[in-house]
Amino acid sequence: MVWLVFAPAIALAQPEPPSAEIPRALGEPRDTWTDPNPGVRHLSRRYASPPIRVHALVVDTRVEGVRVVATEEAERWGTVTDFASSRGAAAAINGGFWGLWQSPHGITAGGGALWDRSTPDPDFGHFGVLEGGRGVVHAPGEGEDPSSLARLHDAVAGRPVLVTGGQVDTARLDGFETANLRQPRTAIGVSRVGRTFVLAVVDGRQGHSVGFTLYQLARLLVELGAHRAINLDGGGSSAMYIANEGGVVTSPARGRW
Repeated sequence: MVWLVFAPAIALAQPEPPSAEIPRALGEPRDTWTDPNPGVRHLSRRYASPPIRVHALVVDTRVEGVRVVATEEAERWGTVTDFASSRGAAAAINGGFWGLWQSPHGITAGGGALWDRSTPDPDFGHFGVLEGGRGVVHAPGEGEDPSSLARLHDAVAGRPVLVTGGQVDTARLDGFETANLRQPRTAIGVSRVGRTFVLAVVDGRQGHSVGFTLYQLARLLVELGAHRAINLDGGGSSAMYIANEGGVVTSPARGRW
């Protein structure tokens, strides 16, 4: 919420949004790849200077039995562990933004149905899975017409779009007020044909990991094959669960979530 306070003879100027990336040095990463399930590859990446911990999943839905789904409305407010356990899922990440009265910001869907209070929001795009299983990432104003929404099976809103056409979307990031901050991050991307998904979670706000800027997050997604990608809810909620690797593999800044 933003409060605007007016007083006689006082003017408070809003800070200007960043106009370009502020360089943030990264040392050489140490990567470990595992295969927790058929069609699912897990990257555990460590940077020593500054300390950063990254987890990413590359999910190939062309492998039989592999699909990506989003939370149904009746399942809202659970943790990633709750959701994964109830679904018997191989893996899960957090996502979605909340407004007043537990209403979602932007387009949100699960189980083939839009949430009751899911409506377009001019500030939010969305990641979606169509009826046939193909993944899409839409910027605000895209994929919101009745025909597109009717084909949408699962969706999670987010902002900003990070990757467009296989490149870091600097035009969007340069105008986003927190793009240069190091924070815990959660994001998702899709390949050009929409059959491979890249899910990324970065620990932050902790001694072992200072977090990523949105520019760094976008470059990671491009490296892992995302043709288009979007930032999901991050901060203290950022978490990744992998069933065959012991559950939550990240270190959420707030603990439970």
